[in-house]
Amino acid sequence: MDLKKGILVFFILLFAVYSKSFANELDDNPFDSLELGTVIVTSSKLDAYKTFDLLEVNARQYVFMNLGEVLQYNGVSVRSNGPGVLTLASVRGLYGNQLNLLWEGINIQSPMNGNFDLSLIPVFLMDDACLVQNNHSSMSGNASLSGSIGFSSGKSVFNKTSLKYQSSVGSFGQNFNGLDYVVSNQKLSSRTRIFRTQALYNYPILGYENTPFRKRQVNNDFLSFGLLQELAFKLGGGLLKFKTWLQTSDRGLSDAITVPFPKSRQKDKIGRFYLDYNFGKKHESYVKTAFFSESINFKDNV
Repeated sequence: MDLKKGILVFFILLFAVYSKSFANELDDNPFDSLELGTVIVTSSKLDAYKTFDLLEVNARQYVFMNLGEVLQYNGVSVRSNGPGVLTLASVRGLYGNQLNLLWEGINIQSPMNGNFDLSLIPVFLMDDACLVQNNHSSMSGNASLSGSIGFSSGKSVFNKTSLKYQSSVGSFGQNFNGLDYVVSNQKLSSRTRIFRTQALYNYPILGYENTPFRKRQVNNDFLSFGLLQELAFKLGGGLLKFKTWLQTSDRGLSDAITVPFPKSRQKDKIGRFYLDYNFGKKHESYVKTAFFSESINFKDNV
């Protein structure tokens, strides 16, 4: 064996011995590993939900809006094709029929398609409204995978008489008028709220300058008016409440821009009746029931 081959074999043997010694040292003293102590993570299901008060801020500003617009102002994703058109809320990326809508604790989702049109619910009829997210919302029904929205007209007021009128005017023929009248004594309370909202929404449709389709939007008007009557009686040591919500709306549904004379329209009629008896001082109990009647009359352009 010549000198060069001998030197090469020597270094190979030396490298093999050193590598084995280094591997044994790593096994005995692993310097790239850290031993962590025990970590325990706990949480309560009842504390895992979030509730947002929708009317806590800018309550006076919201009084002229519908529920869909208020949700949008509070950072909720709202799907709408325009004012007065079907408006749905999407919470946590889910569809509108996976979000419960509760009036006085009773679900008012449409039995036809499981949705509800937020543009038909005026904030003028509410005194408080909240959005409940996460799994805790399932307590309001098995359809509330994304959450639930609850609103009510607040507590009954006794020994008070008041009259309030509110009005607003906006562009494209928008106007709102609302009357709130309260009269009561020590045992009987009556509150009447009447509203009317209207808009033309005749904004221009801008296309190419030399096309015949450059025109103003037509058949896009919206008219809705309604009544919320509340009666409260102090009866037998408890409180008996009866509420009537009547509302009707008429709106034009815009067809394609190529349709010369759009005529598609939809009329909605809503009747909601609510009865509640709350009794007991030390242990509060209540019994409530409701009856809903809704109709949709749609007329197609054809």
